[in-house]
Parts: sequence; C-alpha cells; structure tokens
Amino acid sequence: MPTAKEPKKKKELKDILEEKPIWDVDEIYRLFIKRLKERSIYSKFGIGKAKFFIKELYQSYGVEESKELVEYYFKTYHSPDWDHFVRNSETFYKALQLRKEDDRIRALLRKQAKEWLDR
Repeated sequence: MPTAKEPKKKKELKDILEEKPIWDVDEIYRLFIKRLKERSIYSKFGIGKAKFFIKELYQSYGVEESKELVEYYFKTYHSPDWDHFVRNSETFYKALQLRKEDDRIRALLRKQAKEWLDR
C-alpha cells in the first residue's frame, strides 16, 4: 500500500541564511564591480557591506534575475552607485519586469502584424 508523503518542513529564515549557498556569494558583487570599473568609477565598499544585501537579492529574485537586475541598472542609470542600487533595487526590478512584458507584447504584435500582412 502506498504511504502518504510527509509534507516538507518549512525552513526558517535563520536556517536558510546559515546554509552554504548554492552559488558563489561574490558573483553578483564581482559583476557590479566589473561594471563600475568599465565606466571608470571607483567606489569604496567591501564585500562585508554587500553580503547581506546580495543574500536578500538572491532570496528574492534568484541568481539569474539578480544578474539581470545589475545589468539593467548599469544600462539605465547614468551614474551607478552601490548605495543607490541597494536603496532602489525594488524600483529597478519593477521597471525591468515592465520592460520584459513590453518586449514580449511587442514581439507578439510584430508576429501578428507579419501574419496579417502575409495573407
């Protein structure tokens, strides 16, 4: 006879933060520093200051979306700064999501227009 599966125990936030992350904590930090150096902007802040926020980014958005957020920030903001990024990351995330949705709708409309013209 099959047995019922036990429901997964929900992890507490403190347990999640104590676990070894599945990604390199420095990855997003290094990406941010790389983009700053490409623009010849040198900012003094250490990984210690950034670590907590990077974990929050990872937990909220995941690694790939966090990287996309950093890239989007550097594409859209004229004078990037870590503190500004931290304070306004949610706003940039919402703007990034709107941009993705807009791109998706535009692609769909282009496809529909092409199909209509090809009739």
